[in-house]
Amino acid sequence: MDKEIRENRIVIDQIMLLLNQLSQSDFVSALDIFGGSSLGQHFRHIMEFYLLLIEGSKSGLIAYDKRIRKKEWEDQLLVAKTKFKSIDESLSAMSVDKMLMLEYGNGYEDDDYSSQQVRTSLKRELIFVLEHSIHHLAMIKMGLRHSNPNLKIDPNLGVAPSTIKHQSNVHTDLSS
Repeated sequence: MDKEIRENRIVIDQIMLLLNQLSQSDFVSALDIFGGSSLGQHFRHIMEFYLLLIEGSKSGLIAYDKRIRKKEWEDQLLVAKTKFKSIDESLSAMSVDKMLMLEYGNGYEDDDYSSQQVRTSLKRELIFVLEHSIHHLAMIKMGLRHSNPNLKIDPNLGVAPSTIKHQSNVHTDLSS
């Protein structure tokens, strides 16, 4: 299995471990620290990027701007768990050696969707979605520490592998 697939599956596993600790109420409660957004909305956002990646790996075109933002994915914990399990299964069946097109079009300059496409690869998009997910997991961890301080959270949740390695090297240097 390719490294990019393994790394993403590690993040999906972190997500599943976290979702299994949450109650339905934890999942949907609006958090002040998120400006009123819920944990479920953040998980849905991560989920949609993976689902679009998986769909794009089959069709040859990825368009992250065209997320559908299904309410049930952010409002129903069980649905989210099922979707992430399905994402993990799809990732396990992927091969990274595929060229794709990436469509983008929503910009700050105008209100109209102006579709443009660039060449990319599945490997590159797996790296992007990995980093994107880690970033959102860092926010989720902040929200959980604020709303549910007794929850057991993996200290590496929402921390990039390069940061983990750097911190490990700093601690090793300090103890030498």
